[in-house]
Amino acid sequence: MALFHAFTGSDSTSAFKFKGKRSCCKVMPKVPSLMEEFSTLVDTPYKASPRLKEAATNFVCRLYSDDIHEGNDVDRVRMTQFSQKTRDVERIPPTSDALDQHLKRSVFQASIWTTAHMSMMPIHSPTDHGWKEEDRKLLPIWTTLPLAKDILKLDVKCNCKSPCVPTCTRCSCVKAKLKCTRLCKCKCEK
Repeated sequence: MALFHAFTGSDSTSAFKFKGKRSCCKVMPKVPSLMEEFSTLVDTPYKASPRLKEAATNFVCRLYSDDIHEGNDVDRVRMTQFSQKTRDVERIPPTSDALDQHLKRSVFQASIWTTAHMSMMPIHSPTDHGWKEEDRKLLPIWTTLPLAKDILKLDVKCNCKSPCVPTCTRCSCVKAKLKCTRLCKCKCEK
C-alpha cells in the first residue's frame, strides 16, 4: 500500500522516530479503518479527506499509546507521554499540526506513485502539500504553529517541596508569574 509506506516513512517523507515499519505493522490491526481509508487515495489522488485524517490520527495515537482513554487526540497523547513517561521530545508523537503536514507530504508522495502508470499524470505543486520553496529548494513544512520556545517559558519549573503560595520568594514559577505545571515537583494542584 503506497500511502502506508509513505506515511510510515520513505526516502521522500519523514518517519516517526524510533517507530520503524515493524512497529507500524503491529499497530495496523488496532486501527481497522486505516487501510480502508489509505486505499481511497487510488480513487482520489492528492486529497486527504477528513476520514483519512481521522484514521491517520487514530493510528499515530495507537502507535505511541495503548491507553484508549486518550481517544483520538494526538496532542493529548503527546502531553501524557511528555509529562508522565519521557521528556525526550524525539520519543513522543508529533503535534496534530505537524501530523497534518506529514500526512499532506505522504499523500503527495503516494499520489505520485499511484498515478505513475498514467501517460498523462496529474500535476500538482508540492507547495500545496506540506512543502515550501526556499532558495529554489523544496523543504518540508514541519509545522505551521509558532515554536513553543517563542511563546512559552518552558524552562520554568519549580522544585519546591510543598505547595507554592503567591508570596513565596524561592518558587521559580511564582517569580515568573506562572502557574505550576506537571513538570514542577511541588505538591500544588495542577
